[in-house]
Amino acid sequence: MRFFILRGVARILAVTKVTVRFQTVVPKEVRERLKLKEGDKLVWLLKEGKIVVEKA
Repeated sequence: MRFFILRGVARILAVTKVTVRFQTVVPKEVRERLKLKEGDKLVWLLKEGKIVVEKA
């Protein structure tokens, strides 16, 4: 699945699972778009009842 923001409307980019240890994976397409690399930090925000993850 894909997630794109077009004119302020969010769309699905990917869906991941939460493991028994409450871990999840940053999908490849998200890593590429954010240019994430090992050691980068992410900020987890709660906004209007939703989770928003941004590169720190």
